[in-house]
Amino acid sequence: MNFSTAGYGLLQHLAVEEIAQRTGAKFTHIVYKGGGQATTDLITARVDFGSFAAGTVNPFLQDVKLKALAVVQDQRSALVPNVATTAEQGLPGLDAGVHFMLFAPAGTPKEIVATLNGELRAIVGNPAMKERFLKIGFDPTPITAEETADIVRRTGETWAPLIKRLNIKLD
Repeated sequence: MNFSTAGYGLLQHLAVEEIAQRTGAKFTHIVYKGGGQATTDLITARVDFGSFAAGTVNPFLQDVKLKALAVVQDQRSALVPNVATTAEQGLPGLDAGVHFMLFAPAGTPKEIVATLNGELRAIVGNPAMKERFLKIGFDPTPITAEETADIVRRTGETWAPLIKRLNIKLD
């Protein structure tokens, strides 16, 4: 079977490679430069399945042009609450959730980071803003700067062995 993603080395690509590794399945990655053509080729059945951020495909799920098979994480997503997770389907510990994070230069004073973090948490935590994010396919979760750093660290630790095993190199 072949699968599409929006790009080589993205978490969506890595997640499918990990699923193949764990299950012994043989998949061929069809690499696209962005989600548009990758999604179009999936809708028109030029590829067998795809792996995308929910925000990319949510309109096609709502229009019933695509069917969601799994959410690649241990917890169900508020975006597609009726779609089982990979953990529920026998593959626990996979987390290909996409995190949009804001960063500041390393030397930014702690008080400025704290102010920015407080404002961002207030914006993302605002119910009206959360509703707007959900409508465009993103599940906003306000987190602290420390939690952000922890996610970045854990993401690297989790996926580095697979990246090394597959000899993935980004040019």
